[in-house]
Amino acid sequence: MSALATCRCECRPGYGGNHCEQQDSVSHCAAAGQPCLNGGNCLDLFGTYSCTCVAGFGGTHCEQQDAVNDCRSGNECGGPSHGVCKDGFFGFTCTCNAGYGGTDCSQSEAGQQDPCMSNPCLNNGVCQHKWYGSDYAYTCQCPSQTFGTHCENVDSVNQCTSVECCPQGGSCMDLFNEAICTCHTGYTGTSCSSQNTLGVAMPVTGCAAGSAGNHDYSTPPPPPPPYTTPTAGMQCTTYSCQNAGECR
Repeated sequence: MSALATCRCECRPGYGGNHCEQQDSVSHCAAAGQPCLNGGNCLDLFGTYSCTCVAGFGGTHCEQQDAVNDCRSGNECGGPSHGVCKDGFFGFTCTCNAGYGGTDCSQSEAGQQDPCMSNPCLNNGVCQHKWYGSDYAYTCQCPSQTFGTHCENVDSVNQCTSVECCPQGGSCMDLFNEAICTCHTGYTGTSCSSQNTLGVAMPVTGCAAGSAGNHDYSTPPPPPPPYTTPTAGMQCTTYSCQNAGECR
């Protein structure tokens, strides 16, 4: 895991683009008339929406039903000692017990090489074993103000001192060499100064230009340093993705 085969940004809901630099404040679920059926939940995405279906249902709008229990044999995940089977839409997923991994919990950690043996995490980062499908690998849990795949980047400056967020709509999150406003549910905008009302973004009272200490919360913070386009073989850093997007 010293380098990744591919590098791309996974954006949080409402953001898109190669670096998650674009924001979409439209409520596509409301615009589509809450399209998810059979108890499904609608999730607003960048430029579109997605339906999360309850157990036993699937399809674009949860319109299809699967009445068959795919966990009926009890051995789909190596048996109760290896993992727990969860019935899904025309299939199942396994949640493995401690000591087992793989897509069907058939692999034992006892037979694997310790991926943390090389001490890959820097700056007091903590190495944790983790299964990625059938691959037994690791992830680094970084201490405060330390970032990167291996906690290799240190930023001791609190960037939130130079970024103001609308207090009703969100709060500031300090990142590596930048800070962003993370909005509460129903609020949008670079400074969380707009509230979604029936699919329409309306300015938040007290956060308009000229208010709250004459600070214009609708004005975005200064742009961060230049971003590098993710490429094959490139190691992820938080410079690759904006707006709390995660590099994978």
